[in-house]
Amino acid sequence: MSNANEHPTTADLFGLLDEWRHLPAYQLERRADIFFGLFLPEVLGKHFGIDIKPHVVPEFPIKKSNRQSKKADYLALSEDGKRAFLVELKTDMASRRETQDKYLDDAVVAGLQKLVIGVLDICVASTQKSKYVHLLKLLSDIGLIEYEDDLFPVRQGYSRVLKSVRDAAEKREKWPDLEVVYVQPRSTGIIDFREFADLVEEGGEGEIRSRFARSLRTWATNKAGSPKPKDWQS
Repeated sequence: MSNANEHPTTADLFGLLDEWRHLPAYQLERRADIFFGLFLPEVLGKHFGIDIKPHVVPEFPIKKSNRQSKKADYLALSEDGKRAFLVELKTDMASRRETQDKYLDDAVVAGLQKLVIGVLDICVASTQKSKYVHLLKLLSDIGLIEYEDDLFPVRQGYSRVLKSVRDAAEKREKWPDLEVVYVQPRSTGIIDFREFADLVEEGGEGEIRSRFARSLRTWATNKAGSPKPKDWQS
């Protein structure tokens, strides 16, 4: 690794991720999620043979009965509006949990309409309404909701506008079919890190593409905590 204090590089950035992922409390997926999100529309599109909208929604809320929520790592939508994907990112195979699989499966059974209406319910109850306005804008950008007024800054008419958005969502008849996609180091029936790396590299040249793909292949084969410290750098 070069002296990052002088001229930090893309290699330095991914070198730290490659090293720090082996530490006890370090959560790689929370730091690397931006790179997965950057290429996710492209990778999903190539994997499924369809066009994916360029915007994805990170940390998509899935409402629980008490208006609190669990999260899907990303929500993505096909360009034709017929398919939607709840994407779950795992950088460690040991972090996969049956309870998490179940609430994602339950979300698919509930359907996207119910999930979106659940987000609107959370918005109404939230003390962070200004942040939820940004989430609503993103959901609007990918074509899942429409609202009639500018919601920012949050004004007195917020509840009225949210009611109109909810009414429109409840009346909408056709919603995309929803499915769960796992992105994880290895396994079958999912998008594993080797495939993700291959599809990132197929997209063209570039320092981030090539260096991210290199780390992905390391993360796929080199279990966190397994190498000797001297072998950290990939």
